[in-house]
Amino acid sequence: MRPLPRPLKGRVSSLLAAGAFALAAFAPQPVQISETFVDRLPEGYRLAKGEVAPPGCPVNVVQISDDRRAKDAIGVVGGRAVKAPLDTDAWLKSIMGGLNARRFAVSFDSARPPAAADITVSVSLKSVWLTSVMTNKAGTVVMHVHAERPGKPVIDKDLRGNLTNGNWASTRDELTNLTNAVFALALDQMAADLWTLCDH
Repeated sequence: MRPLPRPLKGRVSSLLAAGAFALAAFAPQPVQISETFVDRLPEGYRLAKGEVAPPGCPVNVVQISDDRRAKDAIGVVGGRAVKAPLDTDAWLKSIMGGLNARRFAVSFDSARPPAAADITVSVSLKSVWLTSVMTNKAGTVVMHVHAERPGKPVIDKDLRGNLTNGNWASTRDELTNLTNAVFALALDQMAADLWTLCDH
């Protein structure tokens, strides 16, 4: 086979380079979800009209850890890589603050000696993953909670949140909302367990 003339060879190389650049430009770009957890008020905790919320049950979160192997990735949806927030500590702290909407008074003070009424909580994130399912997107999360209060049974268990809903365009808002929703489901379970340690 005869080699291409140099001018033609250079033109082919330029076309190939331009094509690769165009493909890269139109490839789905990674999306990074927000580190601010936006909750929805749990149905079972809605107050009736005129009802006053009771004082929150005190919960002191003394440890939050991210035990995932790949801490920057949380899935692929619609061909787009989904990235965790850069500050995962702030992200997980924001998520645990969601217990405030579930009638708890949350603090983050690992140095404070536990008071008699305090529930002392340690939480670890085991996994969180988003993926595409046909024209839908699905999210799942697994958190481990260890909770203690003097004179009460110890809680030590995994909690899960799973949700599938429609995927419109794999936008940052869509994927952040799905992530928030699966964490909220796990928080609902956590709240139900922690509530057994409160004074009613």
